[in-house]
Amino acid sequence: MRWVTRMDDGLAFSRPGWLWVGQLALVVLGTHRGAERLAGYLARWLAMLPAPWPDPDLPLTLAAVSATGIELCLGLFAIGWLAVCTRQPSVGHQAWLRQASIRAFTVPIYWAATTLAGTWTVALGAADLVGGTSTMLPAFIAVVVLWRVGLPGCLKMARQLPPAPRTKGLVLAPALLLVSGLALRHGLPVWGWL
Repeated sequence: MRWVTRMDDGLAFSRPGWLWVGQLALVVLGTHRGAERLAGYLARWLAMLPAPWPDPDLPLTLAAVSATGIELCLGLFAIGWLAVCTRQPSVGHQAWLRQASIRAFTVPIYWAATTLAGTWTVALGAADLVGGTSTMLPAFIAVVVLWRVGLPGCLKMARQLPPAPRTKGLVLAPALLLVSGLALRHGLPVWGWL
């Protein structure tokens, strides 16, 4: 029994670290969903260009490398944002509006969109592991993961991102918004229901 109590104490002590890893994992999964679709769109666009490609697979390769580069870049930035936000105090609504920058808008949008897509990916993976034809199980898992892991991360990004100059984040904003839109469009099941 003492061994179980010690293990429980260790898990309770390490809970913030596991929560941090879970939040980052959801964002990375969602980013992967968006970047995967970006590679497909880029490959089609490059294939339509009137360029004499020496290899017919070169547009696909260039698109995959470009999308993977964007995915890795955003993943590294996500690690940095999460590390910075963990140490920052939470700011109120009025203080946030006074210090709002481009980054203060784009990062929470990106975080929320990729968290939603990552949550649904986790739910589908868990449903595949369990097997069966239940359509409620993925939805239940998605709600639990989003509530316990995803929502605290989204709130952290919205409330604890440190102040920055107004134009901070301008360079990264197009990639953040593009991947966010693709993650929402192709990472959530609601579009098939509409």
